[in-house]
Amino acid sequence: MVRGVFVYGTLLSGFKGHGSLALGLTCLSRGCLRGFEMVHLSAGYPALFESDGGGLVFGELLEFESLDEALARFDVYEACDNVDPRSLYRRVKVQVELEGATAQAWCYVYAASGLAVALGQGALRVTSGDWRSFLREEGLRAYGG
Repeated sequence: MVRGVFVYGTLLSGFKGHGSLALGLTCLSRGCLRGFEMVHLSAGYPALFESDGGGLVFGELLEFESLDEALARFDVYEACDNVDPRSLYRRVKVQVELEGATAQAWCYVYAASGLAVALGQGALRVTSGDWRSFLREEGLRAYGG
């Protein structure tokens, strides 16, 4: 059973996107994903790519009173339409590692280009897998914030 949405960027608690989409939030848990790689796009937000290299991405699992209503809001925010190849992101099911447990969740993975293209366009690798720390260490600001 899908428990919620795993977020790793502008939708993390404390960022502008979180406040606007947290309606009906019932639980927030820190967690991580394995098998993904994150970059910081020049537009000021992160992009996640599936990776064979076993990368680790840190974020939060958000659970809602109505997951369907929350997903409708998130899909709009992330410009996600899983049937439209022009979508910026696509929503995929992932296994989130939580403290002492795992949970299935939805997560938004970048669909506008591949990793090599994003890097070629100036994206920066977030090797720590922690976007919040990356922004602080690099002295960068988040999109919209």
